[in-house]
Amino acid sequence: MLQGHFSQDLNEVSPLLMESETRVTRYKVNSSDGDSEDCLWSYIRIVIGVLITGWLTVTVIVGFPVLGYYLLGDPYKRGFFCDDESIRHPYKESTVTSRVLYFVGLGVPIITVSGLENSERGIDIGKYLVGRLRPHFIDICRPNVDCNLAENRWRYIEDYQCTGTSAKKVHDSRLSFPSGHSSFAVYTMVYTVMYLQARMTWRGSYLLRHTIQFLCLAMAWFTALSRISDYKHHWSDVLAGSILGAVIAFLVARYVSELFREPVYMPREAVATEVEVEDKTSP
Repeated sequence: MLQGHFSQDLNEVSPLLMESETRVTRYKVNSSDGDSEDCLWSYIRIVIGVLITGWLTVTVIVGFPVLGYYLLGDPYKRGFFCDDESIRHPYKESTVTSRVLYFVGLGVPIITVSGLENSERGIDIGKYLVGRLRPHFIDICRPNVDCNLAENRWRYIEDYQCTGTSAKKVHDSRLSFPSGHSSFAVYTMVYTVMYLQARMTWRGSYLLRHTIQFLCLAMAWFTALSRISDYKHHWSDVLAGSILGAVIAFLVARYVSELFREPVYMPREAVATEVEVEDKTSP
C-alpha cells in the first residue's frame, strides 16, 4: 500500500519536473550570446547618456547661477581692523583645486543635482550677503591705509581702496563665509556614504562598503582642513559650510531620493499567477 502511494506521488511530481526542465531550456534558447551583448551595450549607452545629461544639468542649474553671481554680484564691503591678525596671512594656492573638487564630486549619483543646486545657492547667498574677509585679505587687497599710524591702530576702517593688481582676487577675498569647497565636498561625500549604505547590500560587501565610505569621509575631511591650512577660510567658515552640506545631503537622501524606503514585495500568489499567464501565452 505504501509503495502504491509512493508511485502515485511520483507520477504527480514527474510532469512538474518536466515542465521545469522545459522552462529552463526555453530560457537558455532565448538568452543567446548575441542578446547578452546587445543588453550590455544598451546598458552602457544608458549609463553614458545619464552621465552626459547629468553634467549638462549641473552646468545649467548650478554653473550658470554661480557664474552670474560671480560676474554681476558685488559682495558686501566689510571694514577691518589694522591689528586683526586673522586677515594678515599670506596668499597661497589651493591644495584641492576647484577642478579636482568638481570632477570628483560630480561622480556621485546624479540625484544629488537637486541638493547640489540648493547647497550652492545657499553658499553664494551667504558669501555675498556677509562679505567676510578671507585670511589673506590684506595680502591681496593691499589697502591704502597706513596701519602704523596711532589713530588707525584700534579704529574700524571702512573708507579704503584696494591697491592690489588682481581685481579678480580682490573680489574673491571678500567671499570667505561660508566655505563652498567644504560644503560641496561634505555634501557629495556624505550623500555617497548614505547611498552605499542603502544600495550596496549584497553578500560579502560589508568590508568593501565601509572601506569606500571611510575613503569618502576622509576626502571630505581633507578638503575641509586644506581650506584652513591654505588660508582660504577661517575655521568657522569651514564648520558652517560642512554643516550645511551634511544637512542637505541627509534631507536629499531621506526625503528626495528615498534611499531608505522599504522595498515592496509581490505576494507569492501573484508571482505564480503571472508565471502561469506567461506560460500559457508563450508558443
